[in-house]
Amino acid sequence: MSKSFTVTNGDLMIRGRSFDLVQGKDKLIQDLSLRIMEQIGTDPSFPELGSHFDTGEYIGQVYTVELEDAAREEVQGIIQQYQREQLEKIKAETIIFDGQNTLAPDEVIHTIDKIESVTVGTTILLRVSLSTLSGQSVRIDVPVES
Repeated sequence: MSKSFTVTNGDLMIRGRSFDLVQGKDKLIQDLSLRIMEQIGTDPSFPELGSHFDTGEYIGQVYTVELEDAAREEVQGIIQQYQREQLEKIKAETIIFDGQNTLAPDEVIHTIDKIESVTVGTTILLRVSLSTLSGQSVRIDVPVES
C-alpha cells in the first residue's frame, strides 16, 4: 500500500511530531483532487500535470453548456491519465517485485462511473463518481469557477 503526506488546504498536516499520512481510498481522493486543482504548466518537472481551471480558459468566462462540457471532459481526461499511470506502475512493479505492487486495491481506479455537473451561480460543480478495484465507491466534488 502506498502512502502520501496528508495535504489540507495546501498545507502538510502534522500529527504530534511527525507528518500525517494518507493511504487507500483517501489517498486516491487526495491525489486526484490535487492533480485536478493544480494549474497546468506550473510544475517544471511535470508541465503537463494539472488542469486549466485556474486560468482564463474558465475564470471570467460566461457560463455556456460548451464550457460545462469542456470542464467535464478535462476532468475525465485527467482521471484517465492517472488511471493509465496506475496501470503502468502496477505492470512495472509486478516485474520488479516478483508479482507484487505497492498499490492497494482501494486506491486503484477500476471505473469512472459518471461525471455529473451542477451549475450554481458562476460555479460549475463537477461530481465525479469512481469505483476502485476493491469495489469501493469514491466521490470527488470539483468546483470550477467561471
